[in-house]
Amino acid sequence: MVVFICTAMKLWKPVIKKYICTGLFTLALVIISSRTFSQTNGDYRTRNSGNWNSRNTWQVYNNGWVNCSWGDYPGVSSGTGTVTIRASHDVTFNTSPSNALGALIIESDLTYNGSYTLNIDGDFTITAGTFTISSRGWFWDNRGTLNIEGNFSILGGTITETADSEYGNIIFNGNGTQAFIKTGGTISNNIRFTVNAGSDLDMGDYVLDGSSGSFTLSSGATLTTANTEGISSSGPTGSIQVTGTRTYSSGAAYVYNGTSTQITGEGLPSTVSSLTTDNPSGVTLTNTTTVSNTLSMIQGNIITGTNTLILSGSSLSHTAGTICGKFQRNVTSTGLYYLFPVGTTSSYNPLEITFSNLTQGYLVTEFKDEDIGTAGLPLDDAGTEITGTCPEGYWTMMAVGSMASTDYDVSLNYSSFSFVNSLSRILKRTAGGNLTADGTHGSLTPPEISRNGMNGISSVSTDLAIGRSGPRIVTHPSDATGCNSSFSVTASGTPTLTYQWQEDDGNGFTDISDNGIYSGAETSTLTLTAAPMTMNGYLYRCIVTDGNGSPATSNNASLTLTVVTLGYSYSSEITLAPASGPSDLTDFPALISITASPDCDRLKTTANGGHVSSADGYDIIFTDQDGNKLDHQTEEYEPLTGQLTAWVRIPVLSVSSSTTINMLYGNPAINTDQSVNSVWTSNYKGVWHLNGNDYTDASLYGNDGTHNATVDAGGKIAGAKDFNGSSSYVMTPTNGMTDNDNNQAISVWGYYSSTPSGSRNLITFQNADSSSAIQLGFRGGNTVAWKWNGAELVNAGTAPSVNTWHYYVYTYDGTTSRLYIDGIERASSTVAPQTAMPDECNIGRYNDGEYIDAVIDEPRFSTSTKTAGWILTEYNNQNDPDSFISLGPESSNDILATIGACQTSYTLDQGYPAGGSYSGTGVSGTNFDASIAGLGSHQISYSYTDIYGCTNIVSKDIIVTPIPSPPAASDKECCYLNIVDLEAGGTNLKWYSDAALTQLEGTGTPFPTAKTTSGIYTYYVTQTLNGCESSATTVTLTINRGITINTHPQPVTLCEGDDAYFSVSAMGYNIVYQWQEDGSDLTDGGIYSGTTTATLTLTDPCLTASGRTYRCVLTTTCGPSPVTSDGATLTVTPQPVATFSYPGNPYCPNASNPLPVFSGGGIAGTFSSSSGLVFANILTGEIDIAASTPGSYTITNTIAPAGGCGEVTATTPFEIISSLTWTGSVNSDWNEPGNWICNYIPNINMSVSVPDVSNDPVINTGLNAEVKNLTINPGASLIVDENSLRISGDITNNGTLNAANGTVELSGSATQTISSNTFDNNTINNLIINNTAGVILLDSLKISGIVTLENGNLTTGGYLTLLSSATQTAMIAGSGNGSLSGNITMQRYLPSRFGYKYFSSPFQSATVNEFSDEMDLGTTFPMFYRYDESRTSSGWVAYNNPSDILHPLHGYAANFGSQSVPVITDITGQVNDGSVSVTLYNNNNPWTEGFNLVGNPYPSAVDWDIPAGWTKTNIDDALYYFKASTTDQYGGTYSSYVGTVSSDELATNIIPSMQGFFVHVSDGSFPVEAYLEVNNNARITDLTHSFLKSGKGPSKPLIRLAARFSDDPASADPLVVYFDEKAMTSFDSSLDALKLMNTDLNVPSLYALSSDGMKLSVNGQPLSLMNECTIPLGIKTSKNGNITFYLSSRDEVFTGTGICLKDNITGNIHDLSVGNEYNVALPAGEILNRFSLIISESTDINDIPNGNNIFNAYYSGGTLKINVAMNEGSTGTVSVINMTGIVLFTENIYGSGYYEFNPNLSPGICIVIFDTGKIKITKKIFIYGQ
Repeated sequence: MVVFICTAMKLWKPVIKKYICTGLFTLALVIISSRTFSQTNGDYRTRNSGNWNSRNTWQVYNNGWVNCSWGDYPGVSSGTGTVTIRASHDVTFNTSPSNALGALIIESDLTYNGSYTLNIDGDFTITAGTFTISSRGWFWDNRGTLNIEGNFSILGGTITETADSEYGNIIFNGNGTQAFIKTGGTISNNIRFTVNAGSDLDMGDYVLDGSSGSFTLSSGATLTTANTEGISSSGPTGSIQVTGTRTYSSGAAYVYNGTSTQITGEGLPSTVSSLTTDNPSGVTLTNTTTVSNTLSMIQGNIITGTNTLILSGSSLSHTAGTICGKFQRNVTSTGLYYLFPVGTTSSYNPLEITFSNLTQGYLVTEFKDEDIGTAGLPLDDAGTEITGTCPEGYWTMMAVGSMASTDYDVSLNYSSFSFVNSLSRILKRTAGGNLTADGTHGSLTPPEISRNGMNGISSVSTDLAIGRSGPRIVTHPSDATGCNSSFSVTASGTPTLTYQWQEDDGNGFTDISDNGIYSGAETSTLTLTAAPMTMNGYLYRCIVTDGNGSPATSNNASLTLTVVTLGYSYSSEITLAPASGPSDLTDFPALISITASPDCDRLKTTANGGHVSSADGYDIIFTDQDGNKLDHQTEEYEPLTGQLTAWVRIPVLSVSSSTTINMLYGNPAINTDQSVNSVWTSNYKGVWHLNGNDYTDASLYGNDGTHNATVDAGGKIAGAKDFNGSSSYVMTPTNGMTDNDNNQAISVWGYYSSTPSGSRNLITFQNADSSSAIQLGFRGGNTVAWKWNGAELVNAGTAPSVNTWHYYVYTYDGTTSRLYIDGIERASSTVAPQTAMPDECNIGRYNDGEYIDAVIDEPRFSTSTKTAGWILTEYNNQNDPDSFISLGPESSNDILATIGACQTSYTLDQGYPAGGSYSGTGVSGTNFDASIAGLGSHQISYSYTDIYGCTNIVSKDIIVTPIPSPPAASDKECCYLNIVDLEAGGTNLKWYSDAALTQLEGTGTPFPTAKTTSGIYTYYVTQTLNGCESSATTVTLTINRGITINTHPQPVTLCEGDDAYFSVSAMGYNIVYQWQEDGSDLTDGGIYSGTTTATLTLTDPCLTASGRTYRCVLTTTCGPSPVTSDGATLTVTPQPVATFSYPGNPYCPNASNPLPVFSGGGIAGTFSSSSGLVFANILTGEIDIAASTPGSYTITNTIAPAGGCGEVTATTPFEIISSLTWTGSVNSDWNEPGNWICNYIPNINMSVSVPDVSNDPVINTGLNAEVKNLTINPGASLIVDENSLRISGDITNNGTLNAANGTVELSGSATQTISSNTFDNNTINNLIINNTAGVILLDSLKISGIVTLENGNLTTGGYLTLLSSATQTAMIAGSGNGSLSGNITMQRYLPSRFGYKYFSSPFQSATVNEFSDEMDLGTTFPMFYRYDESRTSSGWVAYNNPSDILHPLHGYAANFGSQSVPVITDITGQVNDGSVSVTLYNNNNPWTEGFNLVGNPYPSAVDWDIPAGWTKTNIDDALYYFKASTTDQYGGTYSSYVGTVSSDELATNIIPSMQGFFVHVSDGSFPVEAYLEVNNNARITDLTHSFLKSGKGPSKPLIRLAARFSDDPASADPLVVYFDEKAMTSFDSSLDALKLMNTDLNVPSLYALSSDGMKLSVNGQPLSLMNECTIPLGIKTSKNGNITFYLSSRDEVFTGTGICLKDNITGNIHDLSVGNEYNVALPAGEILNRFSLIISESTDINDIPNGNNIFNAYYSGGTLKINVAMNEGSTGTVSVINMTGIVLFTENIYGSGYYEFNPNLSPGICIVIFDTGKIKITKKIFIYGQ
């Protein structure tokens, strides 16, 4: 009931009109009853059946249901509410209540029994039962009336009347909308419906039908309909479908408010009071309609067609919509604007007109979307030259009656027009004459243009067009021919004229620009040079634009080029349905019927718009999928339509799947028929298509027919012949046919209009002289095959239905006659045909009688019996070829030919036009030699130069295939009573009777030999593929009669324990064997087997069998039998005994050596076993347990041969326990021997079982554990804790195996699997794959550590997950020789999901959809981006299509939202392994500046600094990481790394998995192309690095400076300055990192400026400047505020060094000793060079500006380098001491200059002292480790 709320608020009307809640609507209607709605006082419901005016019939609601009191019933007094006649309560309406009901709901029967009236103020609803509104009385008929002011709903039940002469009245009396709803139920008999004035009957989509009464729409009423057929006056169409009179008043209003296209319907009166259209899909006038009052257009078009919409009234209410066609309006007054809302279905182009002078009458207006032309142009309109018109359309007006005006203004709406500008004018044309400039130009305010003071409107036509001022085309371009052509145009107009040539390649015109082919694209002449033939048929035109910007378009001109082709240009795949039956069908002649558009359109000739060149269809051929040509026969081809009927021999038609062949066409070089008779293999002796005038035999045997009185008819397959039943026939010879009683199949299609009577023949084969015949047709109304004198062969019962094609097939296989109809076997018998050879075939009769009246098609005769599967496949193929075959899309054909390697002189003749030259491997002139070219594909080119000097070259491949191997075939054997066919597998089979292959006997398979007598017949079968015939396979057919024993059983002598064999060899058919012992039959059992075969076996006959005699009795059903073989005697010789055993078996691996025990008289011989078991003595059988490998063995005791018999052996099992059981007797230590049975620790060759004992094993001390197979029993557990378990076999875990902190290695030699719950929680720490046979996951496995693929493949099946947590992320190591296949899921822990993270994919083809579970990819503001360096604005591009690929080595930005909570995201796919590369660019764009976002492509961390792992071409050495802001969801900061230096002490060379980062393509000659490649050498096993950045400390002396907003300590941005001997003051891409500006608005961006102006986040300075340098700084902020500069850290080497910040504006130099900050107020923006970082040896600020240039020293590359400035002749001493004062080096200096020394100093900080005796200067230097 809650569902009903969707309609209850707006009552019924919205639902009726739109059906928005259609699915819920039925439910809503069903529950309408007084029991469902809340009740109000005054409601009534039935409590029993009875009369309406009886109180016993009713209950009334008075704050609850109560029985009615005396005299109370519905309507007796005012205030009656809803009345419900409940189910099973039948009420007789026997009064006319004085008062109206509020509503009436009928759920049972209500019957009027008098002429009573019932008034309802509200709704009427019937859901069940019968409402009889008039009935037959005792003496007269009763007429009932129902007046309704509410809605009328029929949801079920019946409304009817049963009076003979009266009717029932249903009258709609409402004042407003009354809905008519009919979702169920029926209306019957004479019910008359009336809609009174004031009522709007809204029919919606419903139909009023079933009534034989009338419908009357009164004047003043309204009829609203959404029915697509509108209103009809008769018939079952439209909203009103009563069968009586339908009356629609011309004084009524009509509303069309559907949602699908409506017609008004022929029931709409020619004149209506009002017409409203409210249909967005439009309304079409069925007839001309006049609206006498108001026309309302709310939405949708009115389409008049050939009719006219006339508004004779004065009111037009137009909200939306267009009148498409003629609109006539009564114009009566001057000074009023008259709107004509005309246009097209797609464009609204109204006309408005106002009259200053008017004679009243009607004006017809129509908008025509046609080009009015230019007659009368050019013309001058007040100084504006008009040269053309807008081609999009024009307006036509016509005065009707007395209407006239000599002064009117008009306004036209030119929406959808092009090139309307301030110089456009309205032009007038009268009665089809010239265009004129009548009146004066008004105004142009898009999209309207007006004209004033126009004079006259014709009663014929006055047309209005929009004229354009623009250029005139004086000379249009002409068609051109040849590859070097030109097109020219001449034009005049307002200077300066510009030209733009356009080209149409079949996809519409587009502008041309000058290139290699085109020149003059923007001049009056377009020149084409060396146009390729693909441009044949292109169209060209020129757009000429004048100085005012007005264009003119020339006519089109075409380009004709010589089109050069080679071979077949087009290919379409044809897919054939699977064959029926149990096996594939060989050499099946398939019907290829392509007769319906659009499939056949491609096969039209080129002249008819298709792609076939030959009018006869000669250039249509067929090949298999390998390009091998298939035999085909074209029965019919129609060039105009492309309809094709052809037969193709399919070498193998698969029964298990569809078969696909290719159809090739479009070869103008082919002018001869490619059809061949070999479509029909040699077993077909006659195939007659009977199409047109063709009576020829399509088979190889030439049994062409002659005919009498047949008539062409439409056939089942193309054409057929109509036989008249009295004289029509076709008679053929019987070449190649055999006796009537041989194997055969006869088939024919037949169609008759009446069941044939008597004996009527479809086809007969007869020899009248020998009284022999086979007849297929009808006898006595049955379908029958019979023979001479009427003896039935097989009777299929009643002939099938008339006026339908049926397929009849008769077969005989030597024993059984069968009759098939429509592919199904209908009857069979063992009656055989007569034996004579037929000498004639008659189609349509027998001899000279029994003519048939039918249409016959496709009769055939084969000497091979066809199988049921073959026949059903034929029927399916021929009965409904459209279902059996399907045609694929057309594609270009790249294959010229497929030929065999034997062809040394294949003629190249398929180049067109002829006369060109061929080239390619194996080509000489027009000859191709396959032996020279060799096997495989070879490109053949054809070059042709036409008369215009244009040369075109086309190329295609010739495929050379090997000479085929001999076909597979097997010998056949049969009885002379039923001779079988020979069969072979292959293509284009040929059967010869001589080894020299000169006597061809037949083709195809099966091959009927026509042999009938016993004997052995030899044949030689070959196959031919692509012109090469194979060598032959020899096949014999043995026809048996009787039995001949070739070899008799021979005597047998054997040793005791051996088996005896007796064999007989005989020739015969289906021989039955029975062996006898001493004359008695034997049966299988005991020692006897094969007692009914050609070989009898006696298994280990005992000594008592010695001396017995064995023979065989042979019988057959083919000739005389039985025949008995000679007898043969058995002799048995006795043998010694070797039986033994080892009673202590099985043995522990540490047991004593055992000896064997003999039994049954056994003795020792020589003992042996398989590898692994070592004997201490092979003569005694003693076994060396300690030297043997545990396992199960079989030991053999061999006694040497004696007494003429062979050696004697005996075996016994022996086992050294290889499966150890855990006892836990000592403790839980796996490596404690006392915890195992046998006190033995298992090794890799031993299986282990862990039972449920008190001490469960733990592997955490000692050696790593090794096992073969591991079994953990229920209740038991095994823990691998910080150790390794190596397993070479299977794991069976019924307990607990916990390796969450351990390593598991799988190192078997056979495939190993990991099943569900193999490991506790399906989780292990480390997994090593060391199995060349591979490991397969069968269910979930989660890794928290490292997967190492040492050897073999890990097949994940999608079950592997790499876990990630706050402490570590699992990975796949890049080392090892193994591989991984299948998807894995890799997790990445993020400490906060707030803001953007830079990601990369470790997988090959994962998509953006991987992130859909973490973010909404469909948000208006995208949350996922890629980065495009080539963009001239921001490089970020939304990349949120779920199917977008995450490319390896690319980086992406993902925004996980605004919550500062941890999140684990994951990606699934196939991992990248090996080299991955990407090409990057620096386009020097102002926003992207050469930065490219890349990412780690592996499921492991990589090291940026491993040279062998990376190839970096034109790429700086720095990395740039992004860290999301904690306050700005869309911003963040960047940190950088280069060399060993990090800008923030966190980001370095280790790049975690799934991490995205920026790199910079080096500046150069722009655009700069760069190449980045990474391989497995870069991968490392680092589990702990967090996402976004990594940590590693530098090893170079550095200073860390930072800047932040003073009120936000978290807003600091770092800058690093370090000193290196290789560094320079200018930017060095290997030592410096550029500055990427922060996007967090609350963080400033601090950077250093290099001497060449580069902004740096890591600045390497020369080592020589470490003690004295000034570094310019820059800073950028996004808001005003106080900025604090401070020194965040400095290396120890700078202790005692002055580090200051200089403010160049204030002149202030501020000491930045740690903790000493500098604060300054800065505006938002970027500030360059205001600040400098000064480093000086002096810590006194006052000394800093002066410096000291007398002495400088630094250490580089093992060399101490010194610059000295002294007076001439001065000397000094240089000393080096360490930090403890020890002198490490001393040297004298003589004069000024540059000095180098090699003092061999150790890494660390040293002091260099320069002493002249007068001054002493010290410098600190930093010594690098070498």
